[in-house]
Amino acid sequence: MDEHERELRRLRLGAREAHIEVEVAEAELAFAQRLLTDVLADWAAEGRRVRLDAVDRQRQGTVVHVGSSVVIIENDGGDRELVVLEHVEGLAGLAIGGRRTNAWTAGHPQSLLAHLRQLVGEMAMVVVERRTTAPMKGNLVGVAEDHLVIREASGADVVVPIGVVVSVISV
Repeated sequence: MDEHERELRRLRLGAREAHIEVEVAEAELAFAQRLLTDVLADWAAEGRRVRLDAVDRQRQGTVVHVGSSVVIIENDGGDRELVVLEHVEGLAGLAIGGRRTNAWTAGHPQSLLAHLRQLVGEMAMVVVERRTTAPMKGNLVGVAEDHLVIREASGADVVVPIGVVVSVISV
């Protein structure tokens, strides 16, 4: 092997090492830019069951929708719960094998306000879970920019600030 062949071999080895470094840097950058919504959408596409920890309870089910600030999960009983992502304190990807879904489906609300406004049109009965006080059950009768109004069975209209809403379950 002459000197030119050795130099060529050294340059090729150096190019391979540089290529590997670039691939590692690209992977690290891609990971650093991932959002919680990306993780949830990937798990939904895999059909992975999830566990979400928010406030003082865990929710388990399959992700059926991921919005910009909310996620909707469906439990084994078929109930769907919208959870506000800013209140999620942890999540776990459980076993794969559930129903695979494209979690960014058209027609689903992207935010809590959009979801609530959709439910008002249906005069839906809901359970609203709040950060520090007991959940409330009633008909959702109004949604404003910073609060919602729930009509309890007693007929009382209760105003709930949007910022304390952790989740909404349609019942």
